[in-house]
Amino acid sequence: MNQSRMPSPAILVAVLALVAALAGTAVAGPDASTSASVKKKQFKKLKKRVKALEQQGQQPGTEGPSGEQGEPGQNATKLFGYIRDGAETANVQFGRGVSAVSDPAGNSSYVVTFNRSVVNCVFQAMAGVGNPTQGGGVLPSSAVVTADIPGRPDQVGASFTNPAGSLTDTSFMITAFC
Repeated sequence: MNQSRMPSPAILVAVLALVAALAGTAVAGPDASTSASVKKKQFKKLKKRVKALEQQGQQPGTEGPSGEQGEPGQNATKLFGYIRDGAETANVQFGRGVSAVSDPAGNSSYVVTFNRSVVNCVFQAMAGVGNPTQGGGVLPSSAVVTADIPGRPDQVGASFTNPAGSLTDTSFMITAFC
């Protein structure tokens, strides 16, 4: 007693899905061959470019000839100093590129001399006491640095005001950025 039964609807759907999936792959076949032909064309173009470079005496992926040497740049700033203002006169305690300081009596301003021209440099001065590398402190004051000392391209002026706004003598740190 063999009776043939109709397949269930789930089996029919599964078979149709399998057929559609296989048919979809077959349709994608020509697109894959098209992209392969495009790749071949791109490879041929690249090969022509390499050949043209070789004819010009260049090797692809290698560095070209060096250009003409330019002018050397200036060194980074190394102009700084710590000025200690004791009871009598100010002096350079340590630093680099600061060769002297003068503290004219009674005018509460300083003239700092560097070992080179500081024209076109920018300056920063900060009032402070002690050796900053060994725990010195910064004093609450404002600094004004002027770089227009006539005939002296190696000097700048510095003056400081206390919180009350009066000029004051103080130890300070100065830096020139050139």
